[in-house]
Amino acid sequence: MKVLNPAQFTPMTIDGEGTELFEAFLDRNYPDWREREIFRPKYGGTIQRCWLAIGNDDVERVAFYRDGFVEVCDRCIGLDDDEEGEIHWLKSMICDIDGDRTPVAVWGQRVEPAE
Repeated sequence: MKVLNPAQFTPMTIDGEGTELFEAFLDRNYPDWREREIFRPKYGGTIQRCWLAIGNDDVERVAFYRDGFVEVCDRCIGLDDDEEGEIHWLKSMICDIDGDRTPVAVWGQRVEPAE
């Protein structure tokens, strides 16, 4: 399993080709994501997509574009006594953008690239 440096695999934007690869991964592995999407991107270059997980409308599935990878996370928002939401991350996996839902990498330590 590869160990990824977050400093190198956390893009702030995505180009047209990256968007096509990202959404093709989602279409292949989560065919219903478009119908269940809850936060539609308002502009080009958005590196994440969010939709409700099947079978549990309390769980949001979030996919992040990570250059040659896609990180898929499940989260839910729990309300505490004062009605403030707290995000609870349930599971996460990093997959090859050309592959399936098999995890192929994990996050390592953040090391800034040398200039």
